[in-house]
Amino acid sequence: MVLISKINFGNKSTKIVIYYKNEVIFSETTKGKGVFNKVYKLSEKEKSNYRIVINTDNRTYVKEFAI
Repeated sequence: MVLISKINFGNKSTKIVIYYKNEVIFSETTKGKGVFNKVYKLSEKEKSNYRIVINTDNRTYVKEFAI
């Protein structure tokens, strides 16, 4: 499981993209004030490299990991 948590101080959008073997397996754009908390369940059977890319506030955050 992966937990993504972010505080939105303005009404700006946040785009979250999850990749598995360099293919998009999930994409979501959220917008609104307050705290964003979401848990994404990744299959333990699909062992490989994953990458999460978050775009918000004119910045890009990337986290790569393996299961």
